[in-house]
Amino acid sequence: ILAMASFPNFNPNKYSEYPSEATTNWAIRHVYEPGSTMKIFMAMILLNEGIINANEKFFCPGYVEFGNSIIRCTDSHGPVDLEEILQFSCNVGIIKAVRKIPDDKLYEYLRNFSFGQKTGFSPFETKGHLPELKKWTPSTSYFLAIGQGISVTPIQLVTSAASIVNGGKIFTPTAVSFITNSYGDVVKQFSYTPSMMGIKEKTSRQLLQAMTKVVSQGTGKNAYLQDYAIAGKTGTGQKAKPGKGYS
Repeated sequence: ILAMASFPNFNPNKYSEYPSEATTNWAIRHVYEPGSTMKIFMAMILLNEGIINANEKFFCPGYVEFGNSIIRCTDSHGPVDLEEILQFSCNVGIIKAVRKIPDDKLYEYLRNFSFGQKTGFSPFETKGHLPELKKWTPSTSYFLAIGQGISVTPIQLVTSAASIVNGGKIFTPTAVSFITNSYGDVVKQFSYTPSMMGIKEKTSRQLLQAMTKVVSQGTGKNAYLQDYAIAGKTGTGQKAKPGKGYS
């Protein structure tokens, strides 16, 4: 069940007196590049398909080159395994790992994660963008690995990420579970059958463990609480300028 609020708010009785940024529901309408949050989905694919060993190391010298492109890390992380890639949000490590995933397999999983599609939460939501496989270039998967060249809404990203906690099941997000009349009788019940993604229980468990370390030891330490285990992933998206690439 999803509780959702937007800010700045507005008085619906005086709708015309407020600017569009106040009356738009950003959670279902705002589209942006998800940045490093995409790394958790890449990690899930790699583990679920058995493409790499969880302890396999990828060397990060601080940057990676392919074609005319150079993608940098915030640091030279040296040899990192998948858990450390998530913990330090290592761009180089995840790109080198994703090179092992065939493009058609990667595209299939991303579609199963519901990227580039509406969640079903609202008829007014934006669906985001996942490029069609036939339009991919040799470097598309590398940019997707760090959350570039793909766009999502907040509701879409939360829905997809929740599949990790739900053992690989995608649920249609809902704002309420049921509606009652003035007597407290249930007049409408909301329930949805989840889509099964074929994610192994072991995969979900490994990802949650790695994401917990992101918060306790890695880039998400600001969210750490001593008495609770919190799983998370930081994401910093770059803004692309029309015709000029990323600043």
